[in-house]
Amino acid sequence: MGKIKINEAENYKSGESAGFFSLKDDRDTAVVRFMYNTIDDVDIDVVHEIEVDGKPRNVNCLRSYDDPIDDCPLCKAGFRQKLKMFVPIFNEDKGEVQVWQRGKTFAKQLEGLCNRYNPLVGTPIEVERQGKKGDQTTKYQMYPRQSDDTTLDDLPEVPSPIGTIIMDKTFDELAYFVENGAFKGQSVPERNNQQGEVVKRRRAF
Repeated sequence: MGKIKINEAENYKSGESAGFFSLKDDRDTAVVRFMYNTIDDVDIDVVHEIEVDGKPRNVNCLRSYDDPIDDCPLCKAGFRQKLKMFVPIFNEDKGEVQVWQRGKTFAKQLEGLCNRYNPLVGTPIEVERQGKKGDQTTKYQMYPRQSDDTTLDDLPEVPSPIGTIIMDKTFDELAYFVENGAFKGQSVPERNNQQGEVVKRRRAF
C-alpha cells in the first residue's frame, strides 16, 4: 500500500534521490517552494522502521489500516506502522530540489497554506526554525512571500521517496527479513540475529 491521503491519517495510531532539507539551529531560515498545487497532491507515507546494514531505514508497509494484519509480514511480526511525510521542496537559496521529512501533523500546516495559496508552488515561503539544535520542541514558522506565476513545470521533477528514501519491498522480501533479520544477499550482523529472536518472540504472542 505505502501511501494514504491526509484525511485518512487519523485511522492510524502512532507508537514516525533528492537531498534532505534541514535548518540546523535556532533562527536559521531558507526560502522554499512546496512542490504541490493543491492539498490533493499531498501524500503521507505508511512505513516501518527497520535496521539494514546497521542503519535505520524506512521500508514500505504493504497494508492499509483496514486490511488484515497478515497482508504485511512486518505488521504481523509486531513492527509498528509509522506515518511520515517526505515533503518535496525547491530550495530557492540553493537552487535544488530537496526532501523535508516531517510527521503527519505537518499535513495540517500544508492544508492551511493550500487553502490560501493556489497553486501552492506559486508562492515562495520563508521557513524559520524556532528551537536550538537538539531541542525536541522545535517548531517551524512559515512566512509566505509575494506569489508569482511559477508552476511545477518550471521546476525539476518531483522526486518519489519510494525506492530511494523508502525501501520498496515485496511481501516475500519482507517475510524473508522477518525470518532472517536481513534481506537476501545481505550479511546478518549479530544484533540482527538478536532482532530475529525478538521477531520470533513477537510472533509467539
